[in-house]
Amino acid sequence: MFHRRLGIALVATALVACGDGFAVGPSPAETTPTSVTTTTLPEGPQGGFGTPAKSLGEFENVDTPRPVRGELHLDSKGCWYVEFSSLRYLIAFPTGFEIPFSEDPTVVRAKDGTVFTSGTVVDGAARQVWFDHLPEGSDGRWGNYVSFCDPSERVLAVFEELAPASDPGMLEPDQLDTLVENAKFTKPWPCGYGWAVSTEDETIALFIYLQAETTDLAAGSQVGLPDERWTAWITAGKFLFVNHCDDVFEPWEPEPVIAGRWQLSGGRLQLLDGVGGEQSTGLVRAVLLGATINTDSGRQITFDRIELENRSFGFLAG
Repeated sequence: MFHRRLGIALVATALVACGDGFAVGPSPAETTPTSVTTTTLPEGPQGGFGTPAKSLGEFENVDTPRPVRGELHLDSKGCWYVEFSSLRYLIAFPTGFEIPFSEDPTVVRAKDGTVFTSGTVVDGAARQVWFDHLPEGSDGRWGNYVSFCDPSERVLAVFEELAPASDPGMLEPDQLDTLVENAKFTKPWPCGYGWAVSTEDETIALFIYLQAETTDLAAGSQVGLPDERWTAWITAGKFLFVNHCDDVFEPWEPEPVIAGRWQLSGGRLQLLDGVGGEQSTGLVRAVLLGATINTDSGRQITFDRIELENRSFGFLAG
């Protein structure tokens, strides 16, 4: 019964989902496919599994979505995969994605109309789901799909978000300058002897870290930047915090993509809480005033007041 169901459904539908792995590394120069895989799908009536996209509520209690960058691949069975640097996982597309079988069974279309082909490099957020934890087990919808595709890696990449790969490095210098100048630093990243804060989309970040081995700074004290006791810089890019305060690197996690990095050429750091002694392992707040950088294009950018907070001051990975 199992093979009979699959024969009717999956072979003719050209399915949607198998291939091989993620491509992690330097960001692509374009958001269009970096390679194209010629795929010949089985002939026959459409039907069967349909688009391998998750339904509402599926996989919600399995793992936590994490940032990923990979390359889509469609194999000769009609199975879609996402490929990382050394892995290729069978993929479950986000809710609302579809394969337009009557138009072109070799592409996947998002709700907003974006079309993905085999070879498209993508960014997204995905859950890593082992086949032992598939909804309804081996005899369920996803279990049948996995059995048909029979991938070598026994993990399903379940995407919550998926879009063509992009990052600030694709911008022209003046566009990058404008992006940095308009950045609003609202997302703190607690850890270490200093502060990290980014924009909500995590593409622009400010880092300020204490370098001196023993330094006591009282609440209310001020530091003029640059200062040899501190490193302070602005970074533009993507996946800047994938392994922030984390000494365990997962094989499918993307590497940081750096579009630009500029040391602070001016500014004043004012501590609201003391640093040093027993106060170095808890909440430490500060304010950065008049922070200035000089970009590669020669433009000087001065930032408004930036609130800094580290609830794990002095704590490090491991």
